[in-house]
Amino acid sequence: WEAGVNQVEKYDNELCKGWKEDIDTLLVFAGLFSAAVTAFTVESYQWLQPNPSDISVQLLLQISQQLSDPNTTVQANGVADFSPSHTSRRINVFWFLSLTLSLMTVVIGILCKQWLREYQKDPSLPYREALALRQLRYESFEAWRVRDILATLPLLLQVALVLFLSGIMDLLWSLDSVVAAIVTSFIVLGFLVVVATTVLPCLVHLRNGGRLPCAYRSPSILGLFASNPLSSPWFQEAACSR
Repeated sequence: WEAGVNQVEKYDNELCKGWKEDIDTLLVFAGLFSAAVTAFTVESYQWLQPNPSDISVQLLLQISQQLSDPNTTVQANGVADFSPSHTSRRINVFWFLSLTLSLMTVVIGILCKQWLREYQKDPSLPYREALALRQLRYESFEAWRVRDILATLPLLLQVALVLFLSGIMDLLWSLDSVVAAIVTSFIVLGFLVVVATTVLPCLVHLRNGGRLPCAYRSPSILGLFASNPLSSPWFQEAACSR
């Protein structure tokens, strides 16, 4: 029993160590990314409301007209008729969704670290009972799909990054097409690299049967495909062979 306990402890320690390191890295990136997105949203949310300087100009204009001709009826409009542009709304939707997903990643990551700590908690039981308890925890760990939840953390950040970059491109295209075209080309190139390195392991495995596996493996993406019963069988086969 002692040898069995030592073996599963070694396995669990290595498994949880990798997850904890990944979560710590994601939390650091999510914190920095949230700070960057916040700097943009602090400016962009003002596009959804009237500009105070425009209101001041309108009020001064009305006062000037009334002073020049007291009998003139001045209609106060402009402020009540204000409506944000569609571009401003889209950009704010992109950026605020990006910020929300980034913060959600932080919260879920903290919860996952707590789950891992409870999973590794030593009850100080005899070897036989400790081994049975560990097996119960492991089965519960798999039944409640904690592994899949851990795999979604980088996906949430990737979606947040895509939304943020979409807002950047939308803003640039509304300002200058030349600058927007250059920036968009680099963003699309980076996106294609991510997609290619995600799909290549599955394609290589399908072609050569895993004799020479591709090094571009993303456990989070492949793990989700393998756990999804609706996904393609060759995705599941490639994921399970990683």
